[in-house]
Amino acid sequence: MTAASLQLRFDPAPSGWKALIRPGTVQAFSRAFRVQMGLPADGPVILSGHQAELWHPGILAKHLAAAALATKVGGAAAWLVVDHDVPHEIVLRSPARDAEGRLIRKKLPLLSEADAARASGWIGPIAPAAWSAADAALPTLAARLEAIHAALGAAKGEKNWAAQVTAATQRLLPPGVPVLTPVFSTRMRQTDLFRAAVQAMARDPVGAIASYNNAARVAPDAELRPLDAAKGELPLWRIDARGTRKRVLASELTGEIKGGASRDNTAFDGLMPRALLMTALLRLAGCEIFVHGVGGFVYDRAMEQWHRDWLGTALEPVTGGSGGGMLAPMVLASATLRLPLDAKGVPEPGAIRAALWRAHHARHDPSDPSVSDVAAATRKRELVAMIQERKQRGESPAAEFRALQDVLEAYRRRHAETLERLSHDATALRAQSAQAGVIDDRTWSFALHEPAAIVALQDAIRAACC
Repeated sequence: MTAASLQLRFDPAPSGWKALIRPGTVQAFSRAFRVQMGLPADGPVILSGHQAELWHPGILAKHLAAAALATKVGGAAAWLVVDHDVPHEIVLRSPARDAEGRLIRKKLPLLSEADAARASGWIGPIAPAAWSAADAALPTLAARLEAIHAALGAAKGEKNWAAQVTAATQRLLPPGVPVLTPVFSTRMRQTDLFRAAVQAMARDPVGAIASYNNAARVAPDAELRPLDAAKGELPLWRIDARGTRKRVLASELTGEIKGGASRDNTAFDGLMPRALLMTALLRLAGCEIFVHGVGGFVYDRAMEQWHRDWLGTALEPVTGGSGGGMLAPMVLASATLRLPLDAKGVPEPGAIRAALWRAHHARHDPSDPSVSDVAAATRKRELVAMIQERKQRGESPAAEFRALQDVLEAYRRRHAETLERLSHDATALRAQSAQAGVIDDRTWSFALHEPAAIVALQDAIRAACC
């Protein structure tokens, strides 16, 4: 693994991680939540997680950072398996070569199309079909695919797909890479804290929805879809016996929930939190530090706003703290690791994008360095200014616009050879963009990488944490 193939990002810096641990003992509501979730209840907990997948190295970096941080602060690390989410991919992608030797993405089947819309905790385990590696893009991939196939096969006795892929992932970690305690998100529906949050939303749906949507607006980088306030949409899923998810409306929550139903009441059956509510409860009661990737680190800023605006106060009857208790801080850990694919003269994606932009820009801008037609560029600027002036005065710029088109047409005739060459070069590079994307892809499963590369990633993360 070369330095160029690895990128790490931590925020805040690891040197300050120990200071993030909250002082004092675990509060009663937090201890109860951890016991009900299956999390360690004594000592600091470092938590991270993801959907049940054969993760790419960027996700694995969270796992490795959580383990390293737990060692640093003397705590326990756990991994949340979001098994109430649907699978993001139902195939295993692997780089291969077509009949002409071009790099392509090969899709090896895992799940059926019918499973794509079901929560992974409701999908049955699979007996993986045999995969061919005859066209693999790297000689090492045959062994890696065989290892993945064997790991999934060894875990086919697990209760569902989420548990199977989690067990397989643990088997695929190289020796020396720690296995974190898996905790499944579906256990959250059994917790007092989740049910208290549902009850609070049932009693004040208007406040819950308005504050959630306000948080989405003040954190636009999170790209969160606002809740449908007119319909009374809440940040909850209801999952049926088949694993099909549907959004939950406030009108669907029963009077038993509003009145304070007991933990074993069937009124809560099938209810599960959506992303912001899930991470809010985990950071409120489940851990001392939460390790996010880039996406989660962004959207959880919106969650923090929602907690300040409404959720924290709504949960005060349970937490007993001012503002509903303090959220555990989050740490961002991200890494990029690419497979050592032979480029064979394939340009980098950035070079392709630059060539495409240059061909387009030179055709429309005479000042482009590839052409540098000073007279045409000057006349274009004059006409553009005149067009804007006409529009500001409420007059038609039709004459100036036609003159501008005449200038550009004459410019293109004078420099036809140069513009044609730029277009030809861009077209040739565009044809290689698919191969460039395969080479640049950072989302191949970590299990396709050689174990030595994963150990080197772990060593780099551990070194950064010290």
